[in-house]
Amino acid sequence: METIGKGSRKKPKPSNDDLPHGTLKFWRGLYLPMWIDYVGTLDDIWDLSNLLPVAQNLWNKVFPDCPQDITKDGKIYALLMQRTYEWRSGFSGRAIKAVESYFERYPEQYSDPRDRGDYAEWAAPVIADDDTVTNMPYMWKEADYDEVNEQWV
Repeated sequence: METIGKGSRKKPKPSNDDLPHGTLKFWRGLYLPMWIDYVGTLDDIWDLSNLLPVAQNLWNKVFPDCPQDITKDGKIYALLMQRTYEWRSGFSGRAIKAVESYFERYPEQYSDPRDRGDYAEWAAPVIADDDTVTNMPYMWKEADYDEVNEQWV
């Protein structure tokens, strides 16, 4: 194990081996997907500081026969945070693929890099110094389809 400075040791990365025996199947198939679904609904998916009660409640529901106290310094919570970080770290790669796919879908419209730049400038949110957002073309809380004009409004 690597050492960092005198007398300190690097913590091992959390792994599925840290889970209680017999929980892995439902951890992967139920607990983790439900957790990610929940985190994805938050206004700020980067702030997980107050979610320990949610993690505990979810554990109690998914694993009623395997009681565990989930604590911030415990292995289950560390693994949960690791899996959440991994989920979030995939955003940039998926975003790049989505944008590339969009441009490839409309080659006549976006063959020139300047046209792509104009589109990106339009599509990116504009956030002022006071954190107000003046342009977010892809962020809607609700959307309705106008059948007369055949467009989303």
